[in-house]
Amino acid sequence: MKTTLLFSISLLFTLLSQPLMAGPEGSGGSDDFTPVSAWFRSYDNTRSVKACFEVAPDFGVSEVELTEMVRSSFNLWSSYLLEKKLLEKVSEYDLKIATSLELKSNCQGNEELKFYFGTQDSKVSQAKSQYEKPFGFAELNNPNQRFQDVWSSGYIWIANSKSIYPEEGIPTWNSSTNSLRALILHELGHVFGNGHVSGTVMTADLAKFLTNDTRPSAKVSFVSAYDSIDSLVELVPCYDCKVSYQSESGRDYLVEAYRLLTLRNPVGRLFATFNGDGLGSQEIVFTDGTGEHRFPIQLVDLIVSQLDDTPRFLGLGGIPFFSEGRSYLGEIQTPEGHNIVVAININMNQQKLSVKALQGKESKILFQTGSFQPSIPAIKSETTWGATLKPSFIFVKDERPRDGLLIEIAFTKKEEVGKDPLYSITMKKVGYDRIKKTEVNETTVIAENLTCDLSEPIVCSVDKRPVDGILTEITIGKAHDLTYTAIVRRAGYDRIHKKKFDNTETLAKGLLLPRPSLHRPASFWNPIFSGAPIFCKSGKWDLRISSNRKTATLTESGEEVQFGNLSCQVVIGNKENVKTKRFLQCRTPHVADVGFSAWIELDIPGVKTKGKLSETTFAGSRELAELECVGAIN
Repeated sequence: MKTTLLFSISLLFTLLSQPLMAGPEGSGGSDDFTPVSAWFRSYDNTRSVKACFEVAPDFGVSEVELTEMVRSSFNLWSSYLLEKKLLEKVSEYDLKIATSLELKSNCQGNEELKFYFGTQDSKVSQAKSQYEKPFGFAELNNPNQRFQDVWSSGYIWIANSKSIYPEEGIPTWNSSTNSLRALILHELGHVFGNGHVSGTVMTADLAKFLTNDTRPSAKVSFVSAYDSIDSLVELVPCYDCKVSYQSESGRDYLVEAYRLLTLRNPVGRLFATFNGDGLGSQEIVFTDGTGEHRFPIQLVDLIVSQLDDTPRFLGLGGIPFFSEGRSYLGEIQTPEGHNIVVAININMNQQKLSVKALQGKESKILFQTGSFQPSIPAIKSETTWGATLKPSFIFVKDERPRDGLLIEIAFTKKEEVGKDPLYSITMKKVGYDRIKKTEVNETTVIAENLTCDLSEPIVCSVDKRPVDGILTEITIGKAHDLTYTAIVRRAGYDRIHKKKFDNTETLAKGLLLPRPSLHRPASFWNPIFSGAPIFCKSGKWDLRISSNRKTATLTESGEEVQFGNLSCQVVIGNKENVKTKRFLQCRTPHVADVGFSAWIELDIPGVKTKGKLSETTFAGSRELAELECVGAIN
């Protein structure tokens, strides 16, 4: 049996070599949203959010219906916190997300959350200009509130009927479909501190589904798969909750699974249910014309555990929550006494749950929840490169009025349904050329129709070789001083001089990426050094670093320690002579050579990093712990 289990573990890792979880997505949803802390938090959780809405006369849904939609959507998020036992994970002294709403249909101006259904003012218009054909978005009134304040204020805007694609009648809002309800639920999810997570109502692809569902001629509803918070996967799985899942119906694998476990054919209609009581008892129940057939699962070991880096309910308890996908190895015993080794995958591979029998070099599906990969019709009136598009993000260097120019390198994104996004890159120069003694105001197209990798460094390219074109590659990387350098490479064949060429040119140095800007890709912001708190832990040690990177507090087993209030600064290089990376150095500001010090690495993409904690006494220094750190996305 031991040999069988070891081989099954090897097979399981082979099966899990594909991406495991519903991770963070890029743009293309109803909004391009960088996760921020939940807007409304308090310590006693007794305060209600004061909200109101205004609606355009031709919006298509009545005030009574909108009131019900907003209240029920807010209540869904409030109930979710309880159902997933998230409030139990924070102490009575921690911040909690508000779960009560006071909603009025007439706005007085003192509300903390305002809904615009088809209406807008100057503030909304300015924010809307940052998006390309949005169905809706959520914005803080003051972008500087996005992490520091525990009780903020903001608004949710929803596009008016027939305003996005007028020729197609998109969107056509009405109360008989789930489209509007799903969009409200999605935007409120941001208010509750959630980022974009595929497979849930927080999917960044919601706008693509809305594009289909809100046309008058729509016959198939894709958004109906997202009429609740959890859909294909769970936004936050609860591993100590009772669950019950229904299998996909009409699938051939169900018959094969039934035969494998019962050694006979099913009679009549066959369906399956998975029941779980936390990590205690698990079972698959097959039901056919002969009745129920129960197959308990004995969990053997946890094989794989993986976190999704998109925060959930950011700010609850002052720390970010993440979704964890797990794979367990288990056994099912057949009525004949045979043991079948199985893999139970929870919240992985765009599914809430799957159970697979591991046999030899193959696996067989015993149970799985549904999957959803729609084919969405294109929009006739979809914008093209010839249309005026707002830049998605702009790198800027401004040396006016002293002796230089304003330089802007703008990335403009073009999306078509069912295709990867393409970008055009332009460079604008404005100012006074002291050499030519002339005013400058010019915009140059560097390249069009580029595909981009938006990690750091940013690399965009378009290759028209070998026919008669050239390779154009633009790279924007970050220097040690936190500014960016833009470089363009052009390679190809010069048919006139009959020789190959491969030239590199620096477009600009010292560029900045201005903030805040919610419409820019979240992958540009490394939260570890972007002005959000960092939380580090190792065993009994907890280190909390402030959002301004100036101070930190060290506790041991939850208790404050002497000399535990540290001062911090960003340095290049560390005591181990790693000279090319930035670190956050925190240490006790004490005259005597006694206290604590910590080194946190900053040049790590995502929300997690690592560090070391040391203690210095009169006898010398010693390392206390290797720290695992999480930075909240601000």
